Order: sequence, then structure tokens, then C-alpha cells
Amino acid sequence: MNDNTLWPLLARYLANEATSDERQSVEKWLATSDANRRLFERVQQQYRTADTFSTLPESDPSAVWERHIAPRLSETDAPVVRPLRTGWLSRTWRVAAAVVVLCLSVYGLYEFIQSQTNAQVAQTPVGKRTLLTLPDGSRVWLNADSRLEYPKTFDGSLREVRLVGEAFFDVTHNPRQPFVIRLATASIRVLGTSFNVRAYPGEQTVKTTVVTGRVAFVPNRKSAMARSQPSDTLFITPNRHVIQQVETMAVAEETVVAQKEAAWKDNQLVFDQTPMSEVARTLERWYGVTVTLERPDLANCPLTATFEGQSLTEVMDLLSRTGRFRYKLNNNELTIGGQGCE
Repeated sequence: MNDNTLWPLLARYLANEATSDERQSVEKWLATSDANRRLFERVQQQYRTADTFSTLPESDPSAVWERHIAPRLSETDAPVVRPLRTGWLSRTWRVAAAVVVLCLSVYGLYEFIQSQTNAQVAQTPVGKRTLLTLPDGSRVWLNADSRLEYPKTFDGSLREVRLVGEAFFDVTHNPRQPFVIRLATASIRVLGTSFNVRAYPGEQTVKTTVVTGRVAFVPNRKSAMARSQPSDTLFITPNRHVIQQVETMAVAEETVVAQKEAAWKDNQLVFDQTPMSEVARTLERWYGVTVTLERPDLANCPLTATFEGQSLTEVMDLLSRTGRFRYKLNNNELTIGGQGCE
């Protein structure tokens, strides 16, 4: 590894864009010296604390470095790529590094301004859902309380969007320009397929469910240094989904009925052994109310039911007929009680 390739390689590594060989190169470089490891930890920290989730992701992974890392490093943050034999060489390298950082900072600012002028944002409030058509013809159903950021045109080597919340994607096939969804905890890559993604802030899991085609799920490298192991890509096929634990970043793959997981886009509420804690959050977003469970033990009670087009009162009346639940609805506040799953 030489001076010219190190920074872009680290940027690709942090942005989950590195190949298996590149990851191995970075890990070998980290093992070379404590100085390399300390530098990487500083770069990694700057990347994590940067406001990377408020703007569109970069179509070029190396822009992660240029935009979010280089402007935050000092001239003493120089990588150790080979021994320096004299003091003046060391000083020369630090000066050169400072110049590079300055140039990259200016370039990064330019790229940032350019990305903002090309940005589109679609956001749905609670109680509302919408259908979008992206510049490439792909269609996106955006669920309640969700946000999608995307460019006016897909000009780069990737078609990149950023999702917070839940959406169903029907992606136009284009093998020359893969489609990438950036989440806070992972990236999802496809060439052309249909699938559902649920990634609401505050929820303990992220779910990606495939209806047609194949999807690559790539966990982020958060805490990868502490775990000392790479984040593996999972390839999901129809009627399978990946569940990622937000706290631990652990992932698991399961067989599901994909149409049930995506039924919300057809105005259906489908619960299949769904914990009441998740049911409550879904009702809040679907109907725009605040839901409170009377007892903590109700949170884990499973619910299996399907609703289509019913009002909140009709849904709760049906649930109360089971004898397991009772409810009170005052204005926009719903309280659920009852014996639950006892």
C-alpha cells in the first residue's frame, strides 16, 4: 500500500464499498503498527460523528473521505505507510499532508454544495402513505412517518437513495448502475427487484424482505474494530428476510410470506404473531394517534390479525371481541389493556 492509495482505500472501507481483497489490505495495514491503528480509530470516529445521515450519500466512496473526514483531521494525522529516515522528511510529509487536507476540504465543500442542489426529499407524516416515481422509473411506496432522500438525476455509477422509516421498492432493472439504499445501520444493493425495508428510528430491528429478485444486504462496519471481524454481505431471495439487531448489529435470515410484510402498501394491516409493542407503534403511525399499553407485560403478547380499510375504532372493537384486550380512545390517545396473552 502506498501513499496515493491509502486514503481512498480507507474511505471505501468505512463506506462499505471495499472488496474482500481491499478489506484484507486494510486489516494488514492496521496490524503493521500501533500508529496505523490509532490513526484509523481517529478517522473512524470522525466518520461516525460526521453529519453523514442528513445529506445524500456520496456516489463515489472516496468522497466519504473528502467530505466527512479530511476537513476534520489535523496536519499531524499522517498515515504510517513506510519508515521515515530523517527529520526533514517527517516535516515534509506533515506539510504535504496539511496541503492535501486543505485541497480535499475545498473540493469536499464544492461536492457538498453540488449534492444539495441535486437533492430531493419525500417525507410522509403519520397517518399518510405515498407513491413516488424516481428519475430512473423505479417506484417507491413510502409508509407513514418515513423519509426518502434521492437525487433529481442518477448521474453516478450507482443509483443511491437514503431511507429513514419504511418503504417498498420496485426497482427498474439496470445492471450498469446498481441501486443502493443507505440506512443508518446498513446498505442494500440491487440491480432490479422488489422488496420491503423497515428501518424506523427507535426500533430495535431493521427488516429487509424480498418479494422478487435478489437483494444484497451489507451491514455497516460500526464497532468492526472492536469485534475484529468483517461485516459479511447477505444475499436475500424471495420470501426470505434479514433481521438486523440495531444494538449489536447482528443479522439473521428467516423464511417469511413476503406479501404479508409488504401488505401495508395495499392499505392492509397484517400482523402475524407480532408483539403488541410493535402493533402499538404501527397503529400510531397508521392512524396518527398515541398508543399506551396499560401493563408492561402486554408488550410481548403476540397478535395475528388482518385489517383492510377499517377505522381505528373498528380495529380495536374487533380486538376487544377476542376477550384478550380492552381499550379506551380519547381524542388521539389510545390506551390498550386487558389480560393479553395470559
